[in-house]
Amino acid sequence: METIGKGYYRKESYEKVTGKAKYTNDFETRGILHAKMLEHGLLGMPAALGNSLSTSLSVSY
Repeated sequence: METIGKGYYRKESYEKVTGKAKYTNDFETRGILHAKMLEHGLLGMPAALGNSLSTSLSVSY
Protein backbone atom coordinates (compact mmCIF):
# COMPACT_ATOMS: atom_id res chain seq x y z
CA MET A 1 0.00 0.00 0.00
CA GLU A 2 2.64 2.51 -1.02
CA THR A 3 0.10 4.92 -2.62
CA ILE A 4 -2.01 5.72 0.44
CA GLY A 5 -1.43 9.26 1.65
CA LYS A 6 0.64 10.25 -1.40
CA GLY A 7 -0.30 12.43 -4.35
CA TYR A 8 -0.07 11.29 -7.92
CA TYR A 9 0.22 13.04 -11.28
CA ARG A 10 -2.86 13.24 -13.48
CA LYS A 11 -2.31 13.95 -17.15
CA GLU A 12 -5.27 16.35 -17.47
CA SER A 13 -4.62 18.35 -14.30
CA TYR A 14 -2.34 20.97 -15.94
CA GLU A 15 -4.86 21.66 -18.71
CA LYS A 16 -7.71 22.01 -16.22
CA VAL A 17 -5.82 24.42 -13.95
CA THR A 18 -4.61 26.63 -16.81
CA GLY A 19 -7.98 26.65 -18.58
CA LYS A 20 -6.68 24.89 -21.68
CA ALA A 21 -8.77 21.73 -21.17
CA LYS A 22 -11.57 21.15 -23.69
CA TYR A 23 -15.00 20.25 -22.37
CA THR A 24 -18.08 19.18 -24.32
CA ASN A 25 -19.55 22.71 -24.25
CA ASP A 26 -16.37 24.08 -25.83
CA PHE A 27 -17.03 22.32 -29.14
CA GLU A 28 -19.25 23.92 -31.76
CA THR A 29 -22.19 21.72 -32.68
CA ARG A 30 -23.73 23.67 -35.54
CA GLY A 31 -25.96 21.59 -37.82
CA ILE A 32 -26.55 18.78 -35.32
CA LEU A 33 -30.04 17.80 -34.21
CA HIS A 34 -30.47 18.01 -30.43
CA ALA A 35 -33.24 16.46 -28.36
CA LYS A 36 -34.07 16.44 -24.67
CA MET A 37 -36.60 14.33 -22.81
CA LEU A 38 -38.62 16.19 -20.22
CA GLU A 39 -39.37 14.24 -17.06
CA HIS A 40 -41.63 14.80 -14.12
CA GLY A 41 -39.44 16.00 -11.25
CA LEU A 42 -40.36 13.56 -8.52
CA LEU A 43 -41.47 10.45 -10.34
CA GLY A 44 -38.85 10.29 -13.10
CA MET A 45 -41.59 9.68 -15.66
CA PRO A 46 -42.01 11.46 -19.01
CA ALA A 47 -43.93 14.73 -18.70
CA ALA A 48 -45.86 14.00 -21.90
CA LEU A 49 -46.26 11.22 -24.43
CA GLY A 50 -45.33 11.86 -28.06
CA ASN A 51 -47.27 10.12 -30.80
CA SER A 52 -45.16 11.26 -33.74
CA LEU A 53 -42.04 13.21 -34.60
CA SER A 54 -41.89 15.52 -37.61
CA THR A 55 -38.42 15.89 -39.10
CA SER A 56 -39.50 18.12 -42.00
CA LEU A 57 -38.04 21.29 -40.43
CA SER A 58 -34.68 19.67 -39.71
CA VAL A 59 -34.47 18.11 -43.17
CA SER A 60 -35.12 21.47 -44.87
CA TYR A 61 -32.44 23.15 -42.73
